[in-house]
Amino acid sequence: MENTGWIWQGMQDMWPMVAVGLVLVTGLLLWLGYRRSNGILPHRFMAMLCKLAVFVLLILCLLEPMLVKRTAKTGENVVLMLADNSGSFALIDPVTGKPLGDPLRPIFDRDTHDAPSWRSKLEEIFRVHAFTFDDRLHEQTLNSKLDFKNPRSALITSLESLSQRYEKQPLAAMLLYTDGNATDASQLEKLLTQKPRVPIYPVIMGLKKEPADLALKSVDVTQTPFEDSPITLTAKIGAQGFQGQEIMLLIRDESGKVVHTEKHILQAQELTHTFVARFRPEKMGLTFFKVIVLRSGAKDFLNDESKLAANAGEITLENNQRLVAIDRKTGPYRVLYVSGRPNWDYKFMRRALEADDEVKLVSLIRMAKREPKFVWRGRDGESSNPLFRGFKSDVPEEERRFDQPVLVRLGISDKKELADGFPRTAEELFSSYRAVILDDIEAAFFTQEQMALLERFVSVRGGSLLMMGGQESFKLGGYEHTPVGRMLPVYLDQVGATHAVEDVHFNLTREGWLEPWMRLRATETDEEMRMAKMPTFFSLNRTTAIKPGASILATVVDADKKSYPAWVVQRYGSGRVASVMIGDIWRWGMRDPDSHKDMDKSWRQLLRWLVVDVPERVELQNTITASGSHELITPQVRVRDKAFLPQDDATVKIEIEEPEKGHLDLTAEPSNREAGLFDLSSHASKAGAYRIKASVKDGTGAEIGSTSTGWALNPAADEFQSMMPNRALLERLASWSGGRVLEMKDVADWANKLPDIKLPIMETRTEPLWHQPWFLMILVALLGTEWWLRRRQGWR
Repeated sequence: MENTGWIWQGMQDMWPMVAVGLVLVTGLLLWLGYRRSNGILPHRFMAMLCKLAVFVLLILCLLEPMLVKRTAKTGENVVLMLADNSGSFALIDPVTGKPLGDPLRPIFDRDTHDAPSWRSKLEEIFRVHAFTFDDRLHEQTLNSKLDFKNPRSALITSLESLSQRYEKQPLAAMLLYTDGNATDASQLEKLLTQKPRVPIYPVIMGLKKEPADLALKSVDVTQTPFEDSPITLTAKIGAQGFQGQEIMLLIRDESGKVVHTEKHILQAQELTHTFVARFRPEKMGLTFFKVIVLRSGAKDFLNDESKLAANAGEITLENNQRLVAIDRKTGPYRVLYVSGRPNWDYKFMRRALEADDEVKLVSLIRMAKREPKFVWRGRDGESSNPLFRGFKSDVPEEERRFDQPVLVRLGISDKKELADGFPRTAEELFSSYRAVILDDIEAAFFTQEQMALLERFVSVRGGSLLMMGGQESFKLGGYEHTPVGRMLPVYLDQVGATHAVEDVHFNLTREGWLEPWMRLRATETDEEMRMAKMPTFFSLNRTTAIKPGASILATVVDADKKSYPAWVVQRYGSGRVASVMIGDIWRWGMRDPDSHKDMDKSWRQLLRWLVVDVPERVELQNTITASGSHELITPQVRVRDKAFLPQDDATVKIEIEEPEKGHLDLTAEPSNREAGLFDLSSHASKAGAYRIKASVKDGTGAEIGSTSTGWALNPAADEFQSMMPNRALLERLASWSGGRVLEMKDVADWANKLPDIKLPIMETRTEPLWHQPWFLMILVALLGTEWWLRRRQGWR
């Protein structure tokens, strides 16, 4: 819209009245003159109007009409030109056979002689500043050239940078050349909450038609205690132009070995597809895997990039692969097993764990109960049981008083561990074990302080507790109205007697089917067949009710078809508690060798579930935030003492291994937000695998512990997430800023009209009416028409 208008400088004093008078007098004289003329009346009337119009226009000039036009002041306003220099513009356009970014070179490469004329005209009026962006903003100089190599499009970050840089400058407009596929699009909403400083005119670049392409949209990894397939990888695929064809998902380890392959056939009209791959990595700890999706026919060229690109049938392979980090924490994780007597379940559980290097069972087994204290009539000064006479006294189990139970310790790390029986302090219990198993042991075995400590072990420390069935467990063990009883997921004031029942069959509930660690087969059919072959059980701690929030994962059905809870779990504070109500699981392994293997596997998966997600003294949490040019890395380390209370008296060292053998040594500082929390901030920009390790020492220099994790950056996968321009994002930017979306063919017209729209700095230009060429042409046309009519009628 042009900023033009008229003003009348002579519209003062008597001039308007004089002008009106002159028009009336002139009109009267002309009417009298033409009235006496001969000729056709319409011709005379038309001739009179032409001459009257001439006199009116001339009289109007006495009022000094001035044309006022507001336009951009030359050299004052700034026009920003911003071009996307990311890798997506290196794609070959199927229509032209040239890179998609080629049309930008004449506009932004200053050493070219093919610059468009509209830019030269724009530079005559405006101060034109040109920039490009990829992972960050770059100002164009005489030596700058577009290369389209960087796999990032920091569009939103670049817009914010320009807004800050030109905060006090008179910005007229911003011409933005991009496809709108920003790798920092997550920051768009934040930008739109700010006040716009300049109208943005996005020029849509990129492909006009969707090409054939397979793209890994996302890859999610979950880990479970499921022994056969502890890793579940879910890959969401975008597919265009491959309907009806077979595609495959490959997973390669760090050495390049293919560890898993999935093949699926895409259905007609199927534009998205999901792969679910389950596999077991060969080693524990932090490992990186490359996930690749391809047309099945291209697999043979996997190790030859040039042949693979030629045979893949896609416009690019940059979005076909992602690097993922899988961190399978290594143990061994220690579990404290406390039993009131040696039993078959302990025997089979211990044997099963011999095949698992990640779980270590530490056992405290009572061989004989304590008896009332009395004076034994033996040798003078002898207060111990004479049955132990002659054994070495430095071994605690070999000399027992009658008022003490006889305990056997197995799997201990040193002679001091559990020397006084069940731990009595938080330091001893919390720092040594991740889970506690109570098997057929009555509540009276523990002091009230020990049971309160066990409750804190679960609720505060975040450990796990498992109570197994038996004649001295649950209600029969006297746990009702105790701290341990409060934690259990079942009520103990209901029917709880242990009876020898017949035909008690084991079944999974709906919740149990959803827990991978409860299943032992890959398919539902195989799992049902396995359960159908399980033997019946004869020992059950019965309960008829579970607590709110608890989940029944398995039930048993007796001969009367009555169902009872068999495996029940619940969260309790920061930890979790499980109840196995069956007291003779060992019968499962006595049926046949295959059943024995299933029972062993079940024990391992149950204990894996107990120890996973249990906090350590040193915990490392790494937060990654995309910020356009790089990722903001925020490692947070929580440090606890042996009682699992926050520990501020510590030194935390952070080591980061970057791709291409980069290495950073940093020190985390105490946070003022939380006791025992140490954090720092760093940046990551290179594509590839990152490893981070936190090492913690206390105030004396003694090592508290260390932990590590890792992550992978895939900027190319994000850059080529979509092959088509993101018009919706550009429309939002234009609408928010007051601009509009343009096509390449519209830029020249936009540049010509830009000086006449409302701008920050404008100048006013005035021109008298009689200086207008069109005004003179109207006068000549009117006089010529009147002359032609006079000649035609033969007037004088």
